[in-house]
Amino acid sequence: MAWRFLFVYTEETLATAFDTPLPIVRLALETFKNLEMINIYDDFLCISNWEKYQNCDALEKIREKTRNRVASHRAKQRELSGCNVTVTLPVTHGNATEEEREEDKDKEEDKERDIEGVGKAATHPVYDYEFYKSSFNSICSNFPKCRDVTEKRKKAIRDYEKQMGKESFEEVCRAANTSPFCTGKNDRNWKADFDFLIRADKATSILEGKYGSGGFAYQDSYEEGTSF
Repeated sequence: MAWRFLFVYTEETLATAFDTPLPIVRLALETFKNLEMINIYDDFLCISNWEKYQNCDALEKIREKTRNRVASHRAKQRELSGCNVTVTLPVTHGNATEEEREEDKDKEEDKERDIEGVGKAATHPVYDYEFYKSSFNSICSNFPKCRDVTEKRKKAIRDYEKQMGKESFEEVCRAANTSPFCTGKNDRNWKADFDFLIRADKATSILEGKYGSGGFAYQDSYEEGTSF
């Protein structure tokens, strides 16, 4: 296959060209690959359906307009000169530069919007509130069930995940469910609940054994959960 032009880009050069963080460029390329918009062969990135994206029909119309414009210009030159001298203007790719440049600009803007959309998805975390509710209800058999995740609970979950990480919540649930103190064996018969466990400070205390587990209960250091 003969190549007229060869442009070599790496993930790093694409990140520089688009002024976009490298992880977002990698995510965008992976997304385009999954959508079959690009293919990678032997470390070469190829755009699928290149002619489709280049709109060859529109380019051919531009070239036809260019030919007609050049022909019209020649005719006017002959009329002005009053002779058969022909002024030749070569039909080149440059004659359609203005129109093609506008199309290229539109395409670049579309690409920037697509990459910006991918970037926003990558930089704005999605919180799985249902995970917290289902984990609590399935593991914490000794506590009242969580029936709804309210807006206040969602905020508490976001704060929890930022400090503790999502993966720790199941461990917190298991520790609390085996804690005599958290399950009601205290001087006030108080039990922990969903709101108590999604508080990062209380979750940390549970994991550190402050509320006891395996038969040990510390009745001098508990706090009732806040109703959300």
